[in-house]
Amino acid sequence: MNLQSSHREPIRKIITDAVSNALNHSPVQAIADEDVTHWSETLLISILGFHSEKMQGSVILGCDEQFLRNSCPGLKGDEENPEAFINDWIGELSNLIMGRIKNKLLPYGIVLKLNPPSISESTEAIFDSYSGRKPSERVWFTTDTGDTICFLMACDIDDDIDFTVDAATRAGLDPGTGIISLKSYSIEDQAEEAPQAESTPPTQVEEPTSVEEDPILSMEEDFRETEEALMSDVGDFEQPIDEDFEEEHVVDKDYSNLPSDNRTSLAIDREQASEPANQATSEGMTSDMVERSDDKQDAQGLSSIRYLDNGRLEVTFNQEIVFQLELETLYNRGIREFEMQGHWVHLDDEGFGIQVSIDGLSVTIYRQESAA
Repeated sequence: MNLQSSHREPIRKIITDAVSNALNHSPVQAIADEDVTHWSETLLISILGFHSEKMQGSVILGCDEQFLRNSCPGLKGDEENPEAFINDWIGELSNLIMGRIKNKLLPYGIVLKLNPPSISESTEAIFDSYSGRKPSERVWFTTDTGDTICFLMACDIDDDIDFTVDAATRAGLDPGTGIISLKSYSIEDQAEEAPQAESTPPTQVEEPTSVEEDPILSMEEDFRETEEALMSDVGDFEQPIDEDFEEEHVVDKDYSNLPSDNRTSLAIDREQASEPANQATSEGMTSDMVERSDDKQDAQGLSSIRYLDNGRLEVTFNQEIVFQLELETLYNRGIREFEMQGHWVHLDDEGFGIQVSIDGLSVTIYRQESAA
C-alpha cells in the first residue's frame, strides 16, 4: 500500500480542485515548487488525519496570517480577539477542502472518515517532517496579492485503486456515484437495468411510476447507512446577504402552475418549517429562502433527488419536505454552499455541468449541447 506514481497526478488534481473551489471567494492558483518566492517564517498550520479501508494518512494546510485575514469571511478587523477568529478559520478551511476531497474520492470506493483539525504555529519544516513519514503530494498555491499557501497530503493508498477509470462508468450505484446525464437522459450507472424506451424522445425525462423503478429514488437506505460517515462539520461563518435576491424567488409547494421556462425560483415546502431564523445561511441567500437547522441531530433524511422537465433539481427529505433548485441560477449568483434541513449542499462547476453534493452524495447535471 503506497502512493504510486499513477496515483500522484490524480491526487494532485483532486487537491488543486478542492483548494480552488473552497477558496472561490479568494481565488488562488497552483504553482510549481521552484516558483515559490515568498514564504513566511511563522505559519499557521492545520493538521487533519483521515482513514478508510483503502486510504489513510494526514493533510497539512499551511498559511500565513495575512492570507487568512484577507480570505476569512466575516472578519471586519475590529474583533476583540482576531487571533481566535483566524485560528477557527484555518480549521474551517481545512474542513472545507477535505470535504471536497472526500466527495471526489467517493466514486472510487474510498469513504474517508475525518478527524478534527489540530491548529498550531510552525515553520515550513513541518511539511518535510510529514512527507518523510508517508508517500506524499505537496501543492503550492499563490494569490493575486502574493500570499502563498501550501497543502500536503501524506497517505497510503491501496494498490488496486485505479484513478484512470472514469468514476461515472464504475458498476453499482453507491452513495456518491449517481450521475444523471441530461444528454442521454439515463442514469449511467444503471443503464442496463433501466433502459430508455426507443419511442422516448431524447429531450424528455421519463418520470418513474414508483420508487422501486428509479435507482435515485430507491437509494435512500444505502445513503442512510453511510450518512454518518460521510458528514463533515461546517462552521457557521456569517456571509453577506444578497439584497437583490428578493422574496419573489420563493414559491409555494404547488409547482403545477409554474412556467416551465422559469429559471429563477427556489421552491420550498414550509409545512415542516419551524420559526424562520434571521441569519444568512450562505452567500447570497437569506434564511427565508432556506430553513436552517443548527442541530445536526435534527437533520432530515434524504429521500430522493430527481431532475424535472422544468429544468429544476427536486430534492425531497423525509418523503415530504420538498425543495426545487435552479442550479445555474444559484451558481451564477455566486452561491457555492448552503444548508437544507441540516444537510450542507455544495455546488461545483465541472465544466460539462453542475455537480451537486449533499453531504456524501454527489449528482452531476450535464449541460445540453446546442444543435449546430
